[in-house]
Amino acid sequence: MEIKFTEKGKSKGKVAVTGTLVTMRKGETWRTDCTQVDPDYLRIACTRLSRQTGAQFTVSHTLQMDGGITVTRTE
Repeated sequence: MEIKFTEKGKSKGKVAVTGTLVTMRKGETWRTDCTQVDPDYLRIACTRLSRQTGAQFTVSHTLQMDGGITVTRTE
């Protein structure tokens, strides 16, 4: 897995969520937090990528995680 960053536009320098998800292999986990990635956007990106490629992801973001987000590619 490789964390990708946006290279141009208004989001330059921020995490490229879809680009990062594409680099994940089955069984890999990405741990990030709300300061880097919006959890709602991340869930939407996982759903869209799943529809396009068949890759499946789980996204965990709970109050007990103190703003942490865990994404795992399951398929």
